[in-house]
Amino acid sequence: MKKRSAFLFCFLILFVFSAGGCLKADEALPVLTEEVRVTIPGMKGEVTLLWLSDLHMVVPGESADPACADSISARSAYSSWEGQTAEAQWNGWVDAVNAADADAVIFGGDILDLCSREGTESLKNGFGRLNKPFLYLRADHDLLPTYLSGVDEGMCAGWQSALCENADVMSMEFDDFIVVGWNNSTSNVSDAGLERFRELAESGKPLILLTHVPIEPLSDDSLAAASEAAYDGRSLIWGYRNAAYWPEENTRKLLDLLYAEDSPFVAVFCGHLHLSWDGQLTDRVREHVFPAAFSRQMGVIRVGG
Repeated sequence: MKKRSAFLFCFLILFVFSAGGCLKADEALPVLTEEVRVTIPGMKGEVTLLWLSDLHMVVPGESADPACADSISARSAYSSWEGQTAEAQWNGWVDAVNAADADAVIFGGDILDLCSREGTESLKNGFGRLNKPFLYLRADHDLLPTYLSGVDEGMCAGWQSALCENADVMSMEFDDFIVVGWNNSTSNVSDAGLERFRELAESGKPLILLTHVPIEPLSDDSLAAASEAAYDGRSLIWGYRNAAYWPEENTRKLLDLLYAEDSPFVAVFCGHLHLSWDGQLTDRVREHVFPAAFSRQMGVIRVGG
């Protein structure tokens, strides 16, 4: 990586929580917001990003496997809120995003609970109504035909690619920073993905990483402990010590970039665990995990000077 300017060594990131802040798209969809602030010295103005992940929308459609009817029903109940399924919530979520004063929205993975034709069509209809630019990062639930019959992963990939951009790494560039999305972070980084990460690292701008699956902090086990408490002893994060996601070569090289003393990254935002956590990935890089959208919660990321 090129030698980084001294300016990039001094980024300060402050995270401020606003649990209890309420935004209403309509009377049926009250949304709690969790606010996180990233401060980049010298930046003029402010950019606001919305984060929405883990809606786990169940739309089995005509491909539902009759043998899995009980499992499908249980999954739908899991992501329902006061009797309203995640599918029924989707239009309300689009309205809530459209009503918010923000520059862009990040869909951080597991928006679908299973990848059916009907589910991706429902997403497409919602995306078509958005009044903001967006990135949609897929995760395993968005990509797999779980509980379906006659659908394979190739069909799911085709439906997903017809929705919107579906590259291994996706980005959105602003005047003073770049947000970088690791698509399908429930799998290891691809060759193309690693090359794109390296290109962006050479841009000279600070990077904010968006990933569905959280990353293990260098010297703090509290994220692993939070996951283990919620998931029967499983630490559902990427890492080397207490992690269920073990990095192969390309992912190790990404982690090297994140953990480096001169890392181009200044913050990491994640979902996946259905809980809220905030801490240091390294002394330089902060990490924040947002709770699940099916619990009516949306992240608000404010980036400014």
